[in-house]
Amino acid sequence: MLSQERRQMRARDDRRMERPLRWRDRDDPTAQARIATATRKAKYGHRDWLYWTDRQGGLHVEPTTVASITQAMLDTGTQYCFTEIAANTGHLHIMSWPLALNRLRWAKQGGTY
Repeated sequence: MLSQERRQMRARDDRRMERPLRWRDRDDPTAQARIATATRKAKYGHRDWLYWTDRQGGLHVEPTTVASITQAMLDTGTQYCFTEIAANTGHLHIMSWPLALNRLRWAKQGGTY
């Protein structure tokens, strides 16, 4: 990324590119604890969970619903991804914009997670 692009992003108060790529690299212990709790709940609660970082760098962790998918898409935008924690296994899945649109359509038609 060019330095001019970085300056433009900072001028818009968009800090997403400055965050660590993996959740294990986060320096905030409360963020690590929230993601670990969501992973445990996904494994043993039989529900998918989402986590994403908004434009200001705040972490959001929620169960997968139509509202949470929509909010994650709006917060991350078309050029960024968010992460889904799979039910029963706890595996992490990267959700891009096209995949999130498919999941959103499926959830609106009554698909369960």
